Order: sequence, then C-alpha cells, then structure tokens
Amino acid sequence: MCSSNPYLRRQLSDVASGLCYLHSRDVVHGDLRGVRGYPRSRFVAVLIFGQSNILVDADGHARITDFRLAAVGSEAAPEQTSSDQRVGSQQWSAPEVLEGDPTSKETDIFSLAMVMIEVRRE
Repeated sequence: MCSSNPYLRRQLSDVASGLCYLHSRDVVHGDLRGVRGYPRSRFVAVLIFGQSNILVDADGHARITDFRLAAVGSEAAPEQTSSDQRVGSQQWSAPEVLEGDPTSKETDIFSLAMVMIEVRRE
C-alpha cells in the first residue's frame, strides 16, 4: 500500500514533479506509463511487462523517460505508428486519446493518475 510505503510516495512525487517541470516548459509527454519498483541497480524499470517509461535511479528517485511521443509547444504530438504501441499504453491513456484526440497536459495528468491508481493496487 502506497500510504505506508515512503519509497513509493517519494517516487510518485518525483514523477509528479517531473511532469510539472515538463509542463512548465510547454512539453507534453504523451505516453506516461508504468508502476512501482524498488532500486536494485543503477536504473531499474519501475513497472511491469517492460512497458514502463518511469525508471528508478540508484538513489531511489523516479525519472521519466521515453520522449518519442512528446510534443513541444503547439506542435502536434507524433502519431503512433504501431497498433502495438497503442495497445501497450491503453491502460494509462485518457479516454479522449483512445478515441483519437491528441495528447495534452490534461491527458498527461490522467496518465499520472492511472499510474498512481496502479501503485495503490500493488
């Protein structure tokens, strides 16, 4: 349970802070996904099935990675070219993105909330 685990709380805070920083720079990540993990080596994938793009460094801090679908400013987010990419990210995607709308800061926040819900269930 996250509320009793200071490592998970800190990692979720790290992800939220990272997303806040990106948004302050007018960057939309567009594909945030993954859940928990504990530092075991220099960088460890946080989530399951190798789908996560949240990594944990040696000090236990979560880092957002994989910016291939990111958009800066008013640029349109790159199209996902593979149905596998869409399927892999559905669990964390906002409903409007699944319906074909572009990603936005708001859909990034939805994805962050899904990560938090998933961590809570672990």
